[in-house]
Amino acid sequence: MCIATAIDRNNNIVMEMISKGSIKTNNLERLYVTSVICTDWHKRYIKFAQDNII
Repeated sequence: MCIATAIDRNNNIVMEMISKGSIKTNNLERLYVTSVICTDWHKRYIKFAQDNII
């Protein structure tokens, strides 16, 4: 299970289950498409950032 976490501009913590298995780039779009991302170097995050020009 993959839980994505974020903090919005009003300092609210956002947590959402985005997949029940391995993370895929399209799973990230629901939460991070208009966001600034600070993450580790997992290849799915890198591909997501490249695909969305972040």
